[in-house]
Amino acid sequence: MTQLYSIRMRAEQQALHVSGAEDIVSAQDIQASAISFITRALNHAPEKIVITMEKLDTEPIRLPLLPLVTCNVKTTESAHSAVRTLLSSLKICDEAVDTAFSLIFNDRTVAGAYLIDADSGQTLRLRNSKAIVRVSRFGLLDSIAEELQDTLNKHGLTHHRVKEALTLASKVCSSDAVVAELCVSDDPNYTTGYVASKKFGYVRLPHIKKLGNPQGGRVVFLKNNASLSIVIKFLEKTPVLFDTIPEMKGVMDLDEITGSCNS
Repeated sequence: MTQLYSIRMRAEQQALHVSGAEDIVSAQDIQASAISFITRALNHAPEKIVITMEKLDTEPIRLPLLPLVTCNVKTTESAHSAVRTLLSSLKICDEAVDTAFSLIFNDRTVAGAYLIDADSGQTLRLRNSKAIVRVSRFGLLDSIAEELQDTLNKHGLTHHRVKEALTLASKVCSSDAVVAELCVSDDPNYTTGYVASKKFGYVRLPHIKKLGNPQGGRVVFLKNNASLSIVIKFLEKTPVLFDTIPEMKGVMDLDEITGSCNS
């Protein structure tokens, strides 16, 4: 077994997160990954950069990435409507969706994802505080990393966020306790969000917010009987390597996305 390491980067400015990256690499690739992460962080003029490297004690689980599709939405209103339709199709209650929007579209920024009960809409809590999970210890198998980027490039998805968000969302949705994830970047210049689930895959949603809007965040919707401790341990601690490139469906109308899964 090749010894593997989890390597993570977090950059801050005025105590706010401005850049991050994550991978699982072999010992010989640690230096190159660290240099790459630091170079990216420096593009954001950070006041603080933290690089964390940890030797993995267990072999990562091997999983396929979620299939990817871009929803054909042209306005923020239609993107938000599409979010509601997708989440409703997954039997996530309206109260849970309302709560998710209120947590994402405000001026508070948190490092991680809120956990919400999909059946009740309740924001789940740990030790009297809102439960927040920082998904970690995931990466791409070396043999598919370049091919995946080439495949994304062919669909015009050249921004590094796409590959990284797809990988993160694929780990989140691999948990049997997770119904879906909703994400909106807090980067004011990046206006595409996503809804991810086992049923619909990774659904990109352009125009999910107006250009220049610094609000954003992530919410993970859990099944009613989910064990918070087990879910958080898996998402934060269990190493996962993705070894299969997903199906790329290009741009589709919302009814095509939902219909293809309901037919």
